[in-house]
Amino acid sequence: MVAPSAALAHDYWLSPDPPAVDGSRRVRLLMGEVLVKEEERPFVAAAFSRFVRVSLDRSEDLLSGGESEVVAPRAPTLFVADRHARIAVLPPEKFEAYLREEGLDAIVTDRRGRGESNRPGRERYTRHLKLFVGAPIGSASGAISKRKFGQRLEITLTNSDLGKRLEATVTFDGTPLEGASVAAFVRRNGSVNVQTRRTNERGNVIFEAATGFWNFRLVHMQRCYGCVDADWESFWASFVVEFR
Repeated sequence: MVAPSAALAHDYWLSPDPPAVDGSRRVRLLMGEVLVKEEERPFVAAAFSRFVRVSLDRSEDLLSGGESEVVAPRAPTLFVADRHARIAVLPPEKFEAYLREEGLDAIVTDRRGRGESNRPGRERYTRHLKLFVGAPIGSASGAISKRKFGQRLEITLTNSDLGKRLEATVTFDGTPLEGASVAAFVRRNGSVNVQTRRTNERGNVIFEAATGFWNFRLVHMQRCYGCVDADWESFWASFVVEFR
């Protein structure tokens, strides 16, 4: 399937509603930019290769549960979702602009070296999503937010000292990813701030601490060798958490 080009330039993220009377929270799949929702997408099981709800003592497969909506209970809960790959084709100028915006300068240089700068960008992209709700990250019950789940591109929180810093680790195929441009969108008091950092040789990235609603996100791209329908494959990762 060829996705509309506009869809590729947008983020997907899992977002919790405010708590209901019983403390539960409905989870929604949103699309937009810089934490500004442009539309809500339905949860369609066929679009996901994995969607699980993880608590301290169990893991539930949401793709086979037959739930009409996704709900986070009052207890600390981590959602992990991987969407199936899709294909997008962008005109050369739009593809180059998208690469630069995402900090993928190495791909711009590679295309130039191959004489492909004037060719459309044919891309196979996959999205990997996480959401944690229900407990402060630094608490004992918040430890599930730091577990790894083998996503091809995965963001894991490794330090959450709100008085000083927030640290995350990025891995690709289980190996620390160096030089990746990671953005943190932070919504606080009605406004959104953006911090952008590049990972070090251990895949670590450090942000200035603040309470609020955070979306850590990044895009990693590589040549799609052996692909018939794409020249490049990209992986989009998002980890949403509220720091209280």
